[in-house]
Amino acid sequence: MGFSQRFLSYYFSLRRSPLQTGILYGRWGIVLFCFMGCMGAPKLELPPIKVQALSNYNQKQTQKGLCIAIDPFTDAERQQQYFGANILEEGIVAVQLVFSNESNKTAWYLPRNRSYIATKTGNIIRRTNPPENLTPRHLRELSERSSKQAKKLKSAAVPAGIAIGIAPPLMLPILPVYAKNISNFTKVLQHTCAIQMQLVDHMIPETAVPPGDSIQGFVYFRLMDSDASDLDSLTLTVERLGTGEICSFVFEL
Repeated sequence: MGFSQRFLSYYFSLRRSPLQTGILYGRWGIVLFCFMGCMGAPKLELPPIKVQALSNYNQKQTQKGLCIAIDPFTDAERQQQYFGANILEEGIVAVQLVFSNESNKTAWYLPRNRSYIATKTGNIIRRTNPPENLTPRHLRELSERSSKQAKKLKSAAVPAGIAIGIAPPLMLPILPVYAKNISNFTKVLQHTCAIQMQLVDHMIPETAVPPGDSIQGFVYFRLMDSDASDLDSLTLTVERLGTGEICSFVFEL
């Protein structure tokens, strides 16, 4: 018999009152069902977001040997498929971007502070990093429901411990609720992390693009006092390294 087995045998053989025994077994039962709840939480598997050839994009422009193509992800179903949530509902505008330097000059880059969205009401929305710990509405609602349920279960923790020690059948309706509650919390954490990783992993790199090269990824904008119906145009301005020469591309949204 191993050390862990001898320890558990000794631990459960100690003399205890019925109340102590009930609480002991109740705690172990709750731990077991919490573990089962964590293991049973569904993971969010998000597909890779593929970049198309420049010729396949509906919106593309070429100036001075520089080509930029965009694909705004503004459709709710498409956002749900690739980001696991309707991020536009959370105030995030995601635009897939391909920037190709086909000039014979030096490298160009895309300054963060020169990219913005103009709204029909005259507001300017600057480019931003993906938000940290973005929790979509359906996950927030799930978390709130689980929190309320957790408060109810907390008040029943000791009676539940006594029940499993003295009358185990009385505990059966309660333990699955613990497992489900833990599963919900685990789902919120896992899905939030998966969404965050998808946003960050597909963000366009902050790097200069030499002649004959290209970069691709997403640029993000955070809506504050506007909504999707108010979006008017997207301006992307690239700058030539060394000279400060600029070239602006304006797309309708």
